[in-house]
Amino acid sequence: KKRLSYHISTLYLRSEYYRNMLNKTESKLMREIAEKRFSYNRKEFFIKTEEKIGKPLTDEEKDFIKETIETKKYEINHDNSIHLLMMGKYKTFASLINIKPWKVLYIPDNLDLKFITSDTPIIEKFPIKEGVYGTPFSQRTQYFTLSKKILIEMKPVGTQGKTIKRKEIIDRR
Repeated sequence: KKRLSYHISTLYLRSEYYRNMLNKTESKLMREIAEKRFSYNRKEFFIKTEEKIGKPLTDEEKDFIKETIETKKYEINHDNSIHLLMMGKYKTFASLINIKPWKVLYIPDNLDLKFITSDTPIIEKFPIKEGVYGTPFSQRTQYFTLSKKILIEMKPVGTQGKTIKRKEIIDRR
């Protein structure tokens, strides 16, 4: 299971889906940082921008920057360094796959059925989004087609252990 988890993690991490998800997340984060910096202290924002470009900004350029940030009409392009960094963490990611409960589905040879295979054989099922950050990896279901006859379902990690009711303690001094 552990060795197969390594294989599955590298396939998952190298997929176009995962790369696009990382790029989208990084772009969203960079956009939010720019918007927060701009809204927090515009004067300081323009001073730092002028320092980076090595010349003063004109009033028209400042107006353009203000409008662009406020209307969110801009794209952030970046390289794939985050994706390459994550590829180097495949062993850590494999442990997330390894701890999930697996169910192996097999189609007997006497049946004329086949699972669909591809060069990115992982399908992910997302439950209904909860909270601000969405559903964590451990709570999603992944399906990995090992061959035309074998599919592995990696189920969400459930809550383990027993529920403990804690008594509220109040210091009434």
